[in-house]
Amino acid sequence: SSDLFVLRHRLAKPGAADMSRTAAEAAKAAKLFIDFANETGSPYHCVSACSKLLRASGFVELQDGARWSLNKGGKYFVTKGGADVMAFVVGGKFSAEADSGFSMLGAHTDSPCLRLRPNSKLSSAGMLQVGVQTYGGGLWHTWFDRPLGMAGKVITRDSASGKLAEKLVRIAKPVMIIPNLAIHLQSADERKAFNVNPESHLQPILCSKIYDDEAAKETGRAEPPKEGDSIMSRHHMALLELVAKEVGCQPAEIIDADLCLMDAQPSNLVGLYDEFISSPR
Repeated sequence: SSDLFVLRHRLAKPGAADMSRTAAEAAKAAKLFIDFANETGSPYHCVSACSKLLRASGFVELQDGARWSLNKGGKYFVTKGGADVMAFVVGGKFSAEADSGFSMLGAHTDSPCLRLRPNSKLSSAGMLQVGVQTYGGGLWHTWFDRPLGMAGKVITRDSASGKLAEKLVRIAKPVMIIPNLAIHLQSADERKAFNVNPESHLQPILCSKIYDDEAAKETGRAEPPKEGDSIMSRHHMALLELVAKEVGCQPAEIIDADLCLMDAQPSNLVGLYDEFISSPR
């Protein structure tokens, strides 16, 4: 009918006011996502950011392993291990005795990345490198020539009290890079045949040994142990000093770490009209 045609025409070609409102709503949603992505970098930071959003929306945090007291219409969430978060709303007509159903949505708190190895201490050609392993199904060729930061969780033991603590760490500064080989050092056939070998190609450079030696002299850094299970024998002191400074402890107080490398370039809007989002996660 003609009425249906007009309706379709209006849906297909919204007016200027509708377009303006839609664009404003899209821009607001994009900003929320970008702000969220720029707080993350590891599953732990993703859960922390989600928890903050949930609290701001009226959700009450429950303790894992404790007895819960729930009310109809209530909004709740619980985290587990700092890497998982579950949120739910109890329906206003929910009945445990009746056949009340539920709807469920799931998503990842993690994303493909390069993760610090338990023994990350590598050196080659006068460069200090960080040993990493691939996590998930990443597009590893896109990690080359990017400024890299890192984020995750560390376990510390206070040297005075002996108490253990979990602390989040996020270093947005570009402290590592995985460089490509200069174009004139490879033939066209070599470039065409190149396949990423995670063991030899994806071990980022942290710094040069000559600069690190100078820094060690200036700070009076003690010589790290050559062997043993101490974390200082498994990771470069320069890396441990960086993490320790960020969390406010001494390098020797770090017991363990679960760290993910991340693109240090913040998420942002791109395109002439800011209609696209560029985000590493």
